[in-house]
Amino acid sequence: MFNFKIFLFFLCLPLIGLTQSNNFNSSLSWDYGRGYLKTFDLREKGVVKELFLQDSWLPATYTNADGIVGKQEYYTKFDILNNEVNVNINGKIMVAPIAVVKGFTTHEAEGDRVFIALKPDNWKKAATYFEVIADGEIQLLAYYFVKDVGNSYNPAVDAGTKDSKLVKKEAYYILVDNKISKIPAKRKSGQQLFAEFGRSKSYFSKNKVKFKSKNNLIDLVNFLNKK
Repeated sequence: MFNFKIFLFFLCLPLIGLTQSNNFNSSLSWDYGRGYLKTFDLREKGVVKELFLQDSWLPATYTNADGIVGKQEYYTKFDILNNEVNVNINGKIMVAPIAVVKGFTTHEAEGDRVFIALKPDNWKKAATYFEVIADGEIQLLAYYFVKDVGNSYNPAVDAGTKDSKLVKKEAYYILVDNKISKIPAKRKSGQQLFAEFGRSKSYFSKNKVKFKSKNNLIDLVNFLNKK
């Protein structure tokens, strides 16, 4: 035990010297709530092409891997092109690491919006942030992404722009037992996806669901989650 303590002391010694250094820049660390230590995991935002879910900076709180929600708010933007959460700390734009930040909640006039970092068992992409738009045994998720629709340049008349146009898109998924399923847009396929949930048949007999409609899907999932 004694040798182990000595080992820990020398392991932490360089970090102690770093935090006490006159060159320490406090803007490169953050402390976003009880249960968190200041971290150097934030990295400064580089000059890159980006597209934000919302253009304005919004106050947000953060959740760690243990599910602890910090009390400190930071102004935040979600860059859906690069799947990065940008944090404004003392005027410096930083990128929150997805390995550390397992969720964030933006606090808006219309209400809170909850985002969680997920990589479900059958998700073939890297871990990403989804918005939880209906919660319960069945989670309804919105996945935001960017589509390049090309440019408007017409060489025949030398008009338009050569810059690619990026468009915000969203798709809807359900998450059950860590298995994610994309909700198809067509009604027949959508009803087949929800057929395994016992109450869906009665719901569909009384309600015409448009599977492209966020509000229709929220109503459906909230109904199925009721006991």
